[in-house]
Amino acid sequence: MGESFEECAIREVEEETGIQIASKPEFAYAVNSIFDATTHYVTVFMRAEVPLDTEAKLMEPDKCEGWQWVEWDALPEPLFLPLQALKDSPYRPF
Repeated sequence: MGESFEECAIREVEEETGIQIASKPEFAYAVNSIFDATTHYVTVFMRAEVPLDTEAKLMEPDKCEGWQWVEWDALPEPLFLPLQALKDSPYRPF
């Protein structure tokens, strides 16, 4: 509560991956995903730069199986609904 998108992105990335974002994250895109009659997510995607050799750590093993860097055109299926919505949108990483 009360965080900017940028502050939230920095905190969440560090909590979930151990990665400390050095550059200021910037807004990339937002999607609206309706899972069912009771579950609705508005997801704000942010973009930030990290060094090429950056490795994500599994900080929340009870919530996540692991992390890997994947090319945009090689995202594994099936995708989490908000990520699928981003992929289906006009957004492109670069």
